[in-house]
Parts: sequence; C-alpha cells; structure tokens
Amino acid sequence: MKTWDKIRYSVTKGGKGRVLDHDNGQTGCMTVMVLEYHTKTLRVQTIASWGDGWEHVSVSLCDIGVCPPWEIMCQIKDVFFEPEEVCFQLHPAQSSYVNNHEGCLHIWKPIGKEIPCPPVWMVGVPGVDMDDDEYIKKAHELMENDDGNIKQEPQQEP
Repeated sequence: MKTWDKIRYSVTKGGKGRVLDHDNGQTGCMTVMVLEYHTKTLRVQTIASWGDGWEHVSVSLCDIGVCPPWEIMCQIKDVFFEPEEVCFQLHPAQSSYVNNHEGCLHIWKPIGKEIPCPPVWMVGVPGVDMDDDEYIKKAHELMENDDGNIKQEPQQEP
C-alpha cells in the first residue's frame, strides 16, 4: 500500500477529494472523492485500514445503492496502491459470506506476503486489441462448429 502521505496527496490533488482520519493515518482513513466514470461524475467513499496483517479498502458510491464498476475500482486501486502491487477482490466460501452494505466492494492485500497470480497468457493476450476484426474472426473460428454454433465439450456427471 502507498505511504500515508502519498495516499493523502492522491486523494486531494486537483481538489477531487478529502481525507478524514482519526489518528493521522496510523491505522487507516476515510475518504470522499469525485471520480469520472464515462460521462458521469460519481462521489465515491472509501474506508481504508492497515493492520492485523491486512491492507484493506472498502469502496462504495455515495447516494447510490449499487456496487462500484470495475473502472472505479481500478481508480481506487491506483489511489491506495503502487502500480506494481498485486491486491484482490475476494469471493470467500459461502459459509463465510458477510454483507453489511449491499453497494460496497473491497480491495485486499496481505501485509508481507506475495499474492500468487496466474501466468499472463491465462488471463489474456498482451497487446491484442479485442476490437480488431481479424482477432474476433479467428476467435469465432476456433469456437464454432461447421454449422456456426459454439462447440460444446461433452459433459460427464461429476
């Protein structure tokens, strides 16, 4: 996670937000920021904490009861974490589900531990423009049968 001074600077630069903290950033802070999302301006609230082995940012949209979109989560990640830091959103075991706020998402990072990541090729092809007609055509050719339907792998009973 970025240092307290870097976080405060990232939040307040250009007048886009303000930081509310109770202990000068020793254990966390709360922020309210105005971020651009396509043609809209959204007010975003965060509560960040660091301690007990975790760095954590909860993110919600002010005055809207929906979860923040991916693009907003990426902007928040950039405010609180360095560009090459790996952090994640978590889908825990169903027995561990807790939902105290319907429109809130979280970013997590364990302190002092490396988060394993899949190889880049398993996520996507670097440098490929998904809007490239030739790429899309080749992808469809790989997925389609001769009749134009998507190939289906035979399913076996588990």
